[in-house]
Amino acid sequence: MYQCNESLQCISARRLSDGVEDCYGGDDEKTNRTCSLKDKIHIQCPSGEKCVSHMIAYDVASECLFEEGNEYFVETPSSIPFPIICDGFIEVNLHKMIDYVYGNSNLSSIETDETHCEEWSCNNIYTRCDGFWNCRDGSDELHCPLLNRCSPKGFECLSPETFNITCLPASKFGDNHMDCIGGTDERFFCRNMKSALFSPRDLQKESGRNHSQDTTNCQTDIPLEI
Repeated sequence: MYQCNESLQCISARRLSDGVEDCYGGDDEKTNRTCSLKDKIHIQCPSGEKCVSHMIAYDVASECLFEEGNEYFVETPSSIPFPIICDGFIEVNLHKMIDYVYGNSNLSSIETDETHCEEWSCNNIYTRCDGFWNCRDGSDELHCPLLNRCSPKGFECLSPETFNITCLPASKFGDNHMDCIGGTDERFFCRNMKSALFSPRDLQKESGRNHSQDTTNCQTDIPLEI
């Protein structure tokens, strides 16, 4: 049995690190005791530093990945849309990640949508003016007068001070400082959050949460439509 840190409540050891916070404060999901249990319920991450319940395969993959510092993983369906290839974030094939967690493959041997990107320019004839930012500073969408009223010097921005639509200089996009409501000028910065590999419970926790030092929430990485 495991006694919660902030109460007299006791829960079964099977419920430790199973993706559900049973204790007030969630210490049952943060404990490092799970590996010492040496039971058949918990699986040791490849790093050897954490053990998580195998009851939910999704969480086994996500918890182990983040335990090892892989912050740029995003869970995705098996088919990957063209605009997000080589965008700086690995769109995880969940089945491959589970194979990795269970020791059936090596992380470095798994090819992803971010493999060999040094041979792929983010601003090219296929990505230019397609309505999606493939470059961190949005340069592939800069000279697009039909899509961007502020072209070619900047992008449309909803000011947090005046709540009016303004033209923000291109130099201020992708500089890790949020100047626009919704973080539309920092679309890649906003995607870098602790729970990048979403499970249904993560989606509820992260929805609407501020992911920067700014007071403005990040919105989904989509083109700004006026």
